[in-house]
Amino acid sequence: SRVAVAVDERPVFLDHNRLIPAEMAVGGIGFFEGYACQGLLYVYGYDQIALPKGDGIEAAVSKARAGYTVRILGDSGDAVYQFMKNIFLSVAICGQTDTPQF
Repeated sequence: SRVAVAVDERPVFLDHNRLIPAEMAVGGIGFFEGYACQGLLYVYGYDQIALPKGDGIEAAVSKARAGYTVRILGDSGDAVYQFMKNIFLSVAICGQTDTPQF
């Protein structure tokens, strides 16, 4: 997958993720650390973000040129999605937006 984000026609974030299980030891140490699913959330327009608690989830935040990147590992796609949704709702509740859409 490829994610490219531009603001005012300037690139601010680019991610390229290519997974080929037949060519990679996806079940080995250092590759998803035993989790089955991974997710990427790019957040723009907020001064800071906080990671909520998530059972069966590991996540990390990195500062991008503009915004933040959250990488998430989880046991299920639904758990990763719910974690991303909780991040979005937490920034929306902080008064950053009036109509949360996810």
